[in-house]
Amino acid sequence: MAKTQEDAKKFVEDLVKTLGAQITDIVINNDPDTGLSTINVTSPDGRILIGRDGESLSALNTLLHRYLEADMNDKDSKTEHHPALLSLDINNFQKSKIEGLKTKAHMMAERAKFFKSSIDLEPMNGYERRIIHTFLEKDKNLITDSAGIGRDRHIVIKFVENKDEI
Repeated sequence: MAKTQEDAKKFVEDLVKTLGAQITDIVINNDPDTGLSTINVTSPDGRILIGRDGESLSALNTLLHRYLEADMNDKDSKTEHHPALLSLDINNFQKSKIEGLKTKAHMMAERAKFFKSSIDLEPMNGYERRIIHTFLEKDKNLITDSAGIGRDRHIVIKFVENKDEI
């Protein structure tokens, strides 16, 4: 049986406490626009939980996803309980990073439109690429594509006259 968001919240709470960190607040935010949900943890020990460049937070997210996948069957993978639709954020670190990605995507999209050309972004992980793809998908003059392999995988923002005609 698929685990609920409340199960995931309890898992995160126990995990953070096991690591010796304190929790000031823990809430689940559901974004109706993207269908993504986030477990937001506020902690005075955020630096430890986030780690250098978010590496510890990424590891905690991996543990959360493994926990959610543990007893998932094929039917569950097509529902709102899918692990990819739930992430962990500590002291709004991810939220700030996402806002930065959206700002960068907007700037590069404007550049692609101005020069009527393709713009390659720097390599990024799948989660970050998904945010940019989703952010730019409604623009009728842009197509986003992922290119490269492994750690070099990145987004290419391509200008088109009108993608509805393609």
